[in-house]
Amino acid sequence: MSGRWENGTRKVEIRLRRIAGSSSESPCGGDAFNSTLEKRFKVTHRARSLGGVAYDEIQASFGGPHSIEYRGFRLTGGSSINQVINKGIDDQMPANDEALRNRFQSYSRNALARNGSECEYTFEAEPQAVTSRWLLVSFGESANCGGHQTAVYGWKTFDRTTGKLFSVFDYLEPHEVKAGAGRPTMVDWPGFRALLDHAWRAQPNAVDWCADVGGSPQTAWLMHPTREALVFNAELPGSMMACAGDIEIPWAKLTPLLSAEGRKVLAGMQAEISTVRFPQK
Repeated sequence: MSGRWENGTRKVEIRLRRIAGSSSESPCGGDAFNSTLEKRFKVTHRARSLGGVAYDEIQASFGGPHSIEYRGFRLTGGSSINQVINKGIDDQMPANDEALRNRFQSYSRNALARNGSECEYTFEAEPQAVTSRWLLVSFGESANCGGHQTAVYGWKTFDRTTGKLFSVFDYLEPHEVKAGAGRPTMVDWPGFRALLDHAWRAQPNAVDWCADVGGSPQTAWLMHPTREALVFNAELPGSMMACAGDIEIPWAKLTPLLSAEGRKVLAGMQAEISTVRFPQK
């Protein structure tokens, strides 16, 4: 197939040829179509440490018509706890550079094949503070690859003794949980739910159409401590990012809702955080 595009004195000859692909390839999803679009995959590694914790800083990009950037890290050392934390930092933590390249390639090709659109994807994770028990990580991920735009920004707090992502739900007073309930959600703690909902509605940007997010049992939360408070960030779809913001609940208001174990754990957290410096908003 051939033709010519003209605009005034400007002319471009066009010649198209059919290319073969495997039966499993989607339109615009195969090597023959994409190889001329995809620029060289670039990745760099840098050995770094924070508070005595060693990690591999990873920066990568995937060019072509897409904008795909990755700025993350993984803890080194190979311990089982570090592996759990790495999975929590990035649930698709690449085992090697080739796995990361394949991940980016799937994002870009799926966007073209499904919607004929370019892919914009950014991942950021950086360690911000380390104590004897806790690792605080700033985190952000946004994607617009042909479909609903999604974005999550906040901090993640990891327990270095277990690798688990910290959640205050693990330390609330048990009597607030409904008898016979399955895995507890925020709706099972009416006292805490009311406290968080009140703090959410007090935000300057808490407009009417997103006022119910704070008390919704469907809302997921990232949490991290500061010297003065426990800070909550809602994980929201891109259409609701205008509702996002830091929700700070002072330790004094949170403490009465904690179990005996929770008061002990969070008192220790406060004490450790008071001894380190990390970015404040």
